[in-house]
Amino acid sequence: MLEKINQKKLVIFIILILCLFSIIQLLLYINNWNTMYNNALEIQKLHPEHNLNLVYFKLDAYNVFMDLMINSRLNIIQLILPIILIIPAIFDLHYLLKSGVFKDLMIRSSYKKVMVKEIIKCYLPCIIIPVFLIFTFFISYLFSGSFDIQHTYNDILGKSMNFPWEYKDFSLGFILLFIFNLGVIGFFFINVSLLFINKSKNLLLTVLFSFLTIMAYQIVSEVFVGNLLYDITGNTLFKNLFSLYNLWIYDGTNLLFATLYVLVLAVVSTILVYFNFRNREKVVILNEK
Repeated sequence: MLEKINQKKLVIFIILILCLFSIIQLLLYINNWNTMYNNALEIQKLHPEHNLNLVYFKLDAYNVFMDLMINSRLNIIQLILPIILIIPAIFDLHYLLKSGVFKDLMIRSSYKKVMVKEIIKCYLPCIIIPVFLIFTFFISYLFSGSFDIQHTYNDILGKSMNFPWEYKDFSLGFILLFIFNLGVIGFFFINVSLLFINKSKNLLLTVLFSFLTIMAYQIVSEVFVGNLLYDITGNTLFKNLFSLYNLWIYDGTNLLFATLYVLVLAVVSTILVYFNFRNREKVVILNEK
């Protein structure tokens, strides 16, 4: 049965599941929004002396999108994001290495060409989250029908919504970088799994070791490095600056630094992957054990 499953099918399946999940969460969001409005109408009927003059309104697409990301069940995705990307990323390569098929491929081509081609294929799942986020933003607009973020802040809710107030004049740019950063961090997650793929014959163990390593890095970078820099500088920005989870909510961090941070993680981890696969003999021996 596993032979009938390949990376492309897994990627498409995961995208469809995430998009369906996004639709469900938006429908629940709309239902909750309408319920709050109807409750307000009931209060107005019971207390007409308050003269509330209620008008049904919708938030702009940017705020609806961020509300879904942070306050709906979509926020669960950030917790399992490494697993979502790693499984389809190494699925084909793990089979190729452990079955010995890659040695047959090297008869027809060089080791370098074979491994470069197969490793590049591992990065296909990096499109999963950007596609999902673009789809979610699109359906957020279908519900909202507006990009007028200024109206939301000035006339409706002030600074109480989840879209970062400091980026309200750079709203589209923020969304694009938000999507870009979550796409790029996928390279880091996948690279971590590629560092373990030669050392385990079991796909699930490789995924588990990779996930635990990413979590360990998250703890060290946020709790120790971030707090150390905060103690040294006294700048509260450092408390959340190195948190990978903050790429989902941008609470007390800087968008441009986050972009630089994920790019550095992607580049450094890619260099480590290069050294991990550079030695042909070592790779062959590890995968024959």
